[in-house]
Amino acid sequence: MNAYDCIITRSTIPKLIHPAPQGVDLNKILMAGLSAPDHGKLRPWRFLIVEGEDLLTLGETFARSAKEDDPDLDESRLNRFRNLPKRAPMVIVVVAETLEKHKIPVQEQVLATGAAVQNMLLACHELAFGAIWRTGALAYNPYLKKSLGYKKKDEIVAFLYLGTPDPGKQKTKEPLIMEEFVSSWPKPGSK
Repeated sequence: MNAYDCIITRSTIPKLIHPAPQGVDLNKILMAGLSAPDHGKLRPWRFLIVEGEDLLTLGETFARSAKEDDPDLDESRLNRFRNLPKRAPMVIVVVAETLEKHKIPVQEQVLATGAAVQNMLLACHELAFGAIWRTGALAYNPYLKKSLGYKKKDEIVAFLYLGTPDPGKQKTKEPLIMEEFVSSWPKPGSK
């Protein structure tokens, strides 16, 4: 698949099953992330791979973190957090370990890490694996960051769920109308 076709045909796969990428395929996906554009060569991205029984531990960590944010969470909501990592056979937590007070702004470091995630999504697609990029409230939870071994200043950019697309759960990608998103400068009505 050429790069252009890979970009325009990639879509989020809502249901992922075993197997997850392993060995050479996983290394290709990680190398794609490591090859993202990076202003200042700071390489702020960190990839924490969670799979197997460790997904259950991650789920418990998600539940504890959610409880820290909202001590009144009932058991059914806590179970929802516990089950989040079970949506795929592998989760890669992608974190920007940012440098504050650096000539490269923190926002650019986070954007570079986002570019790493996009590269990983494209590599998954090219290798016939599926992926979902998720964030949500847990991405901003200080207790979760600490539990995963990161600092409060670090940014969780993605919970990247990886696996094999479930053939019965694939969705067709909606076509985009370019004119809804693209204009020429000067933009009409801006004078």
